[in-house]
Amino acid sequence: MGAQVIADIGGTSARWVLLRTDGTAAIERRTAGLNLATADGGEAMAQIHLFLREDVELAAATEVHAYAAGAGSAERAARLQTLLQRCWPAAHVHIGTDLAGAARSLFGTAAGTALILGTGMNAGWCSGGCITHGITSLGYILGDEGSGADLGRHLLTAALRGEVPPDLLAALFPEGIGMDQVVMHLYRGSAPQAWLAAMARPLADHRAHPFVQGLLGARFGALARVLLNELPDIRAGEVRATGSIARAFHVELEQVFSREGLRLTDVQAEAMPGLLRYHRQAAR
Repeated sequence: MGAQVIADIGGTSARWVLLRTDGTAAIERRTAGLNLATADGGEAMAQIHLFLREDVELAAATEVHAYAAGAGSAERAARLQTLLQRCWPAAHVHIGTDLAGAARSLFGTAAGTALILGTGMNAGWCSGGCITHGITSLGYILGDEGSGADLGRHLLTAALRGEVPPDLLAALFPEGIGMDQVVMHLYRGSAPQAWLAAMARPLADHRAHPFVQGLLGARFGALARVLLNELPDIRAGEVRATGSIARAFHVELEQVFSREGLRLTDVQAEAMPGLLRYHRQAAR
């Protein structure tokens, strides 16, 4: 087996790392995200072609393993494979979902519940490096409970309805917030999910505020209920999570899960380190 490109592709950003045959990893490249459920991926493709012209070693990889948001349907996975095959025409291109990537990163070949909690949310029971049972993924409008977009949506709704305490409102929205901004970014913008999720990040600086504690408890509680309803084996093993929201609020997440009888045992900010470990072992 030759050198491999390992890609962790989210809706907001993507990471590309060359795993050499000796097991060492080259400096990673970052591009715009690529979620074919919501966009055509043109920006990311342009950035990939640019760095491949600059990096002969990366361009010469013989295997590409891409784990991508929005690759859950056969049609979208095939589209992504076609796009990446144009970038690496001589390579074998393998497409997996971001949830499969999270499972391999967090558990390797062991069994348990893999949870992605970043801009969006997804989860599934995994075993042997594969997802054997996943939740129903409804996206940021109907689902994604506990995610950055979900926290941002509930915070924004409360702010617009005058339900956020004045001190917290001034800290989180120093320039104010109104429907003109909502229409521009949420209803007419190109990245509404990312815009909502960006509102969740400052909550970490105000986590002791009673309103924030209530918001986190309510939304992580909603997440726990989804997992319990859709993953019948979840109490039989550990829950391990990856993603910016899971990492930023791991204490609050663990507390809510513990009350629901769930064991959150590991939280990683990103999937890439574990993916590199998994593919090093698989190449032996």
